[in-house]
Amino acid sequence: MSELFVVGVSGGKPVTLLRGRDVSSPRWQSDGRTLDYLATAADGSIQLFARDATGREHALTHAAGDVVDYAWRPGADEFAYAANDVPADAAVLRDYGGTKKAALLAAMVFTAQARARGRRQDR
Repeated sequence: MSELFVVGVSGGKPVTLLRGRDVSSPRWQSDGRTLDYLATAADGSIQLFARDATGREHALTHAAGDVVDYAWRPGADEFAYAANDVPADAAVLRDYGGTKKAALLAAMVFTAQARARGRRQDR
């Protein structure tokens, strides 16, 4: 487990924003008030979340697999994310050459999807 803190650059006591879940890749949105991060969701997968200035957390993704990276489009209310979702045609890739390597590659195919912030679902 890990924790997520915020602290002013001039010092002071760190404020705990998240405790008891794995968390990584914290990044401020361009508004400077919303913090995005990857964290463990209720189903055990890693998803992208946002925490606003009031402390309210919003799930931004609901990918079938773990989200591994994300980026906001500059000046827009859209982001793209990469997740290790297994594509529907993974069986075809698995059968290609009959190797474990082909199956591993199929499992690691990244999907990217842009989604508007307005479609967030509260958690």
